[in-house]
Amino acid sequence: MLQGKPTYQSSLPLVEKPVSTHEVSLPIVSGQGGQPEQTWTLFPQLVDASLPGLDFTLRINTPVISGEAAIQHAAFTQAVQAKVDEWLKAYSVDQVGTPEPDMGWSVSIDYQVTSAPDWVPAIPFAISSKAPEQQTPAQVLFAGGHDVLSILFEDFAYLGGAHPGTFYVALNYDATTGKMLSLSDLFKPNSDYLGMISSLCITELQTRADMLFPEYATSGAAPLAENYQVWAVTPQGLLVVFPEYQVAPYAAGAQTVMIPYEALAGQLDPAGALGSFAK
Repeated sequence: MLQGKPTYQSSLPLVEKPVSTHEVSLPIVSGQGGQPEQTWTLFPQLVDASLPGLDFTLRINTPVISGEAAIQHAAFTQAVQAKVDEWLKAYSVDQVGTPEPDMGWSVSIDYQVTSAPDWVPAIPFAISSKAPEQQTPAQVLFAGGHDVLSILFEDFAYLGGAHPGTFYVALNYDATTGKMLSLSDLFKPNSDYLGMISSLCITELQTRADMLFPEYATSGAAPLAENYQVWAVTPQGLLVVFPEYQVAPYAAGAQTVMIPYEALAGQLDPAGALGSFAK
């Protein structure tokens, strides 16, 4: 077994100081990489690039695969590292400047492992007003097939102004093939999966009481690839996340739609990561 755990030392620090990393007290998630003997453990690690002298807090919690599996699943590690570097660059003083006196800035990036067997929707990822109950172990995904690791990041940033902003990023990794997944990878070639997903999302969104302007959903959830950048695999179904402003006013917050796998079955690729749900 390899000793220790990977650390992230970004090439893009905010200032001329090292970016510190250390483990944080978050749940430890275990999983399998497609074969029973290929186990991995996902550890949380904190990247702290805060600038106390400027009253600028920047803390990024990241998932790290430990042990020998870190080599096997290098594509996942590289994808996480790339996101960390992107955030460090996006929130560098060169990009955003510095706070005014007596007005601290704060950026906090956390994650959920939505593919974990015991994951259930939670605020701010509530599914309308009806969050499904926790699934039983018998309903865990991919017991005999692909194992998908889905990470949903929430980026909460206050950089002055009237209110903070919240942004979302999802990473979906097929531990069986060792590749990062795009949404199209889940579906049959040449299928109109975007049209199907769009129709399901618009129908659901337009039923919500907090959708003050239902026409928002028609454009924001239209069947365009750019509208479906944030999605994740969960025990309950395919989770689609629409950022603030995309399908509803800021006051309504980000919106999520959970699509049961049976609603997608006819378009899923039998040889893909969700093939066990295909018909």
